Amino acid sequence: MNEEFAAIETPTEEEIEEAVRKHEELLKWALSLTEEQINYLCDGGWYNNAIRGYLIAAAKEAGQTREQINDLLSGLRWAMSEKDKAAAEKIYLGF
Repeated sequence: MNEEFAAIETPTEEEIEEAVRKHEELLKWALSLTEEQINYLCDGGWYNNAIRGYLIAAAKEAGQTREQINDLLSGLRWAMSEKDKAAAEKIYLGF
């Protein structure tokens, strides 16, 4: 027997069954996610925070008041919860 492979342990039947059960459980969970949940999980909300930061920076550069910026942020929160990425891109391209 090759010594290189002698150290490899094969899993027990119980370990295999547990791995299959865990895989099936995770697959069921993954398939239950909505597109919005997947998008959020992919960026953990960080990308959304960056978008908010860009909006604040742009509004300040344009001379907007804090109240106006808060109104914009409120509208952005609504848009991000009601529009998916494809819809937002369509709005931008049609502007």
